[in-house]
Order: sequence, then structure tokens, then C-alpha cells
Amino acid sequence: GHFFYRFAQGESGADVYDRVGAFLESLFRSFEAPDHPPNVLLVTHGLTMRLFCMRWFHWTVAEFESLSNPDNGETRC
Repeated sequence: GHFFYRFAQGESGADVYDRVGAFLESLFRSFEAPDHPPNVLLVTHGLTMRLFCMRWFHWTVAEFESLSNPDNGETRC
């Protein structure tokens, strides 16, 4: 499926999923700083957005693959 497909000399969705996890850990650590702002805005590509949601909501690979990629410039809440 799309989650495990690796582009030539690129990353698979699984690779990006791992990077999203590392980013979240770093983000949570920064929340502990007393001067950290209360809100964060993430701007990213559609694939990364879906993988972030997969990680955050503990979705399965099947649930991830059922989602469509957002259109360019589209916002989702």
C-alpha cells in the first residue's frame, strides 16, 4: 500500500511516520518550557498531515490509506 511504498531515493510513509513521532516528542518537550506559547500552528504537506493524524489518533494503516490527500492550500481542522 501507500504507507509502505518507498519512492526512488526517497522515504516511505512509514519513514515519515517515524519522523512525525520524533517531532511530536520534541514538541512535547518544548511545551514544558515556561516561555513556550500556548498554541502551535503546523504547516506541512498533505502526506505528512495524514501521517501526523495517524500517529496522534492511533489510526491503523488501513485507516490511513482510506484518507484522501488534501488539495493544495486546503486547511483541515
